Formats: sequence, C-alpha cells, structure tokens
Amino acid sequence: MTSRFAAHTSAGVSRRTVAKTAAWSVPAVTVAAAAPTLAASTAATVDLMLQGQPFGDGVAGYSEDRSRMYELTLIGGFDATNMGTAAAPAGSTVNLSFDSRLFSGVTLTADDVAVTAGTPRTSGNLTTIPFRLDNPIPVGGLVSLRPSLVRVGGPEAAWATDIEPYTVTITPATGTTDSVPDNNSVSTTARYYDTNDAALTATWREHNLVTAAGDPLPINVQDTLTVTANTPGDIPTDSSLIIGGPTVHDGTGYVDVFEDVRIVSATLDGQDVADTFVKQPSSGGDDRVEWRIGVAIPAGQQLVVDVDVDIATSTREFVYSGAWTQFMSQRDRDDSNNRADTGPFPA
Repeated sequence: MTSRFAAHTSAGVSRRTVAKTAAWSVPAVTVAAAAPTLAASTAATVDLMLQGQPFGDGVAGYSEDRSRMYELTLIGGFDATNMGTAAAPAGSTVNLSFDSRLFSGVTLTADDVAVTAGTPRTSGNLTTIPFRLDNPIPVGGLVSLRPSLVRVGGPEAAWATDIEPYTVTITPATGTTDSVPDNNSVSTTARYYDTNDAALTATWREHNLVTAAGDPLPINVQDTLTVTANTPGDIPTDSSLIIGGPTVHDGTGYVDVFEDVRIVSATLDGQDVADTFVKQPSSGGDDRVEWRIGVAIPAGQQLVVDVDVDIATSTREFVYSGAWTQFMSQRDRDDSNNRADTGPFPA
C-alpha cells in the first residue's frame, strides 16, 4: 500500500532533476585573460546515485501500555543511476540493513530479476545483507531495485526504544571509486510518538417516522457528539467524524432516512472550531456523512459537536438498525471507544 507513514529519509535529488542535470549541465573551465592556462581533468569517473521511490509500506510498534509508539517507513523501490562519465563495471554491491527484531531477512530484484544474496553480517540488532549486481551500469543507465523484507511476528512490530534504521546503499565493484559517495544511500529511521485515545460519546433525540397505516415508527438520531482526547497524546489534525443513519424498510426494500446532516456548532475547550470541519464527498451512501477536522485536540480536552438531521417524510414499515457515529484519527491506541451506536428503537 501507499504508506500512511511519513518517510524520514536521507536521499538524493529527484529523477527529473537528474535528467535536467545530465542534459544541460556542461562542465567548463574559465580562465582569466592574463592568468596561466589551467588544465581541466578529463579522467572518466563512476557516480552511482540511489533514489527512493514514493511508494512503500511501514511498520508500527507500541509500548506495553500503548502510551508510546513508533513508525518506520519501508520505501518500496529504489532507482540506482550512474551519473558519472564512465560505466560502472559488473559487481556493484547493494547492501540492505535492517533491525533483526523486526525482520528475519530480505530479497531483492534488479530490473525484475532476482539477485542472489551474500552472507549476512549482524552487529547487535543491525543485520546487513549484500547483493551483487552481475551486470555493468552504463553512463546514464538506471537499475530499478525492489527489496522485500520478511517480517517477524504478527501485524504489530516488536517494541523497542532503539529501533535500527532501514538503509539501502549501493557501491561500485571492488577497485572502482565512486566520485560522489554521498548520494549512494537512502535511509529511514523510526519516529516515536505519544499515542492518543479518542473516546466518543453521543446523546440522541427521538424522531417519529410514519408507517403506511399512519402509525408512529420512532427512531433515534444524533444530537450531541463529544470526543475526549485521553492523555498522553494530542489527537492530530485531519481526524474524521462520520455520521450514519438508521437502516429502514419501506415495504419494498431498504432505504435511506437522512436527507441532510449539518454541523450546528463545534467547540474545542469552549472555543468555536466549526469552520475547521470540511464535509467530504459521499463515499458510503447518502445516509453516511463524513467531515474532515482541521484542528488538533490537545490531550485532556473535549471537542463537542451539535448536529441537526433532516429526515425524509416518506412512509416506512420497520427499522432494521439504528443510527451510528464514528471518530477516526491517526495513532489511536484504542479503537474500541471510537464509535457510538443506538439500537433500532429509542429506549
């Protein structure tokens, strides 16, 4: 997947910049009129540049009490380009280094061809596996590298406060010097955070639908929604509030109840923040409305939202399920308290 984790990387310039530089940057030696003649160096050199591509995955680990977490971005692919003036001979080495508490190994392809791994080296928790490229890399040539890491354990990574970085490095064959070694490596490091815990509660108000026989059919709809940011972490910006309507049957099929849902007011610790709510395009049906919230909720504070719902006036025969509300945010350590539901009928 495209990573939901923000990469913390050290990498080279963009491929577009590379192309522009290769095409238009011409070295020149300027000599003052009265100065002695200077000789420009014409020795051909190898310059392997490694650039991470903007896709990949990530791993996350939590402390035992889930109050702290880390995220480590795993860049999914790399381009190795020879920016020099001489071909890089066969035998360039790609070294992949990773934390052995998180991964048990790695495979690599170069231009979609599997590359044979060398002997791993381990120092402490850092394991490095070398891969030898059998083909030369011509001047201006590009090799597409795709590593695949083998994870240890389940979906959550092991917790540690000293996770080793994930690093990919390319070096030319033994006996060949890289003229610019500073652009040979890309690395991502674990970033540590206090987790947050968004606890959602809701109050409901009763509304009566009408059956074809004229009998009342009561339902609950949202009234006031309260999101509490439990310590220690703040709830970050770009969280989401989703309001869903009840499911009802009109005698022929299941239909929507809500015609419109509006934010009447929104306050954060008593301050008006309604203008930070941005309604999102519908993606789950007309009875599901989502807002993106453009303000952080500091730990210990509450976001209080009053809503108003327009109900369709057509007749209904029975209620299948009740209204619901969900709050979603990044780095929430407990998703069991992010949703509020009401039954199909008022209590």
